[in-house]
Amino acid sequence: MSNVQIPNLPVAISISGSEQLEAVQEGTSVRITTSQIANLAGGQSSSSTNFVANIAALRILTVTVGVNVIVGGYYADGDGGGGFFYGVKGAAPGTYVENYGTIIVPTGGDGSSAWLRVPAESMTLAQFGAKGDGTTDDHAAIQAALNAAGNNMTVYLQGTSGSIFYSASSFTVAIGVTLAGLGWLNESGYNTVTRIGPALAPFESTILLGSGATIICDQLSAVRDLHVLPYGMTFPQSNSIGWTGTAINAGTNVTLERLQIVGFNQAVYINRVARVFCSRVLFDCNNGIYVYGSGDPTYLEYCEGWPFAAQGYTSPVTTPAEQLALIGRSGTAFAYDTQNDAGQSQYCFSFGYTVGHRVTNLTGMRFVGCGADGVQDAASGYTGLIVEGTSNDIVFTNCAFVSQAVNVNISLQPLQNVFFMGGTLGSSASDTVKISGGGIFATNVYFQGGLASAVNVSNTNAKATFDSCIFNNYTTALLNNSGNSPYINLNSTNDISSGISCPIYSGTQVFYDLTAQSTVNLPIQGNYFRISGATAITAFTGGWPGRTVTFGFLGGNTVASSATLRLNSTFSTTSSDTLTLICDGVIWYEVTRSVNV
Repeated sequence: MSNVQIPNLPVAISISGSEQLEAVQEGTSVRITTSQIANLAGGQSSSSTNFVANIAALRILTVTVGVNVIVGGYYADGDGGGGFFYGVKGAAPGTYVENYGTIIVPTGGDGSSAWLRVPAESMTLAQFGAKGDGTTDDHAAIQAALNAAGNNMTVYLQGTSGSIFYSASSFTVAIGVTLAGLGWLNESGYNTVTRIGPALAPFESTILLGSGATIICDQLSAVRDLHVLPYGMTFPQSNSIGWTGTAINAGTNVTLERLQIVGFNQAVYINRVARVFCSRVLFDCNNGIYVYGSGDPTYLEYCEGWPFAAQGYTSPVTTPAEQLALIGRSGTAFAYDTQNDAGQSQYCFSFGYTVGHRVTNLTGMRFVGCGADGVQDAASGYTGLIVEGTSNDIVFTNCAFVSQAVNVNISLQPLQNVFFMGGTLGSSASDTVKISGGGIFATNVYFQGGLASAVNVSNTNAKATFDSCIFNNYTTALLNNSGNSPYINLNSTNDISSGISCPIYSGTQVFYDLTAQSTVNLPIQGNYFRISGATAITAFTGGWPGRTVTFGFLGGNTVASSATLRLNSTFSTTSSDTLTLICDGVIWYEVTRSVNV
């Protein structure tokens, strides 16, 4: 048999014996015999094969065991929803339940017989009647396909009319099932940098969610290679006011890969589940990825929050407020709250969020190469990183938090600590780092300047240790010890030589009492010290380039020059005398002395 045009067929046409038919799919032509079709149907013998134009025609075809059917399409021949079916019958009533894709029960049937789609490793939404035209509500077809898919099976976003699917209601990706687009990195017509807008309608592999609808991911499921957008939203957007809903709600052991989520209040919500893996999830929502109560580690990599919805906006932006509305977002890009102990986030970045990364009540989480950048002229309250509560042993390696009002805000319980190893902090509109509780240990970090202090310690019990760091372009203060903490350690390995006019400032302490020794060890904070005792002094430690201190003597003493102390002459002090010195990093030099009565 040859040259049969399926659209011109009656309800069905049969071939039998060893006749061959030619099947063409996407330009590839193959020949197949009826016996080969039988093998596809689980090895059932077949004396004939029927051809029907669509699923409606299959549904009115009488089920005959041993007869196989090739369906041209779901609605029409060639729309991608057809396939191979075989007949089963003789079961108890209700055995076969119509699912509109892989099980087709004949019209008026009692479920004792059905046409079954030949099993495959993957399915498409078209095979369940989803159109993918961007306007038809495909919710029922999407859910039917995800329910019918077996464990480890992939359901592809290919409809009978396209690959842009509108779902008015929430749907669930079933256990072990993967919902996958056709590859959002391989489309035509997108912006090569942002991969979005200004018009999203032509994009392939898109889920458009109705108001309040969410993609719910059951355990061990996955969502890959697609866009998620609110139905009816047009782009570009001038602001994020009014964005509502949550795009994806993830369960245990869920994988989210290569996604772009735009226009919601929350991009991804992970609540009291474990071992969620997010890779290359790009989002522009008021809030990005929220992880709460993860019993076992959740891992994020290469995820990014960026004002994608504003790309292509051409109207004038003339004020800072308009700029913030256009590209600023009101929530938190990455939030980790309670547990997720020993989780990891690597190379995750946010731009323009009120809070870039927020860590609350976690232990041992690791951040590698992460960062947050603020909008130009950031409004008060923009913060790159907040670490708070009972969090402890949080480690940041080669991270960058810049151009915020405050780049890092640490508010921890006593004895809880944060570690920074490498990376960049700075360009802040206020303090670069604020510590109101807990401690910070920073090694090899570049503090690149700001309009206030590099570090503001406002708690008496807070700790701050800096080793081999570089501090540059701070004109107000390097460290504002406003809480008068005695636990400040600025090691001599730090470089504080560039743009520092006031290296250390203590907001409350007026003076410190020291006892005379041959070498007097100066506290890191303070610039006025009272010295008691009669031991001759020949050296001081605790200096750095530009540090200037004044000593007030409470009685008779002798201060003499040495290799590291250069005086005009030996100073024999009496009560109330003063001596002011300045350090070049190694040697102390006399500035002035005063003999008082």
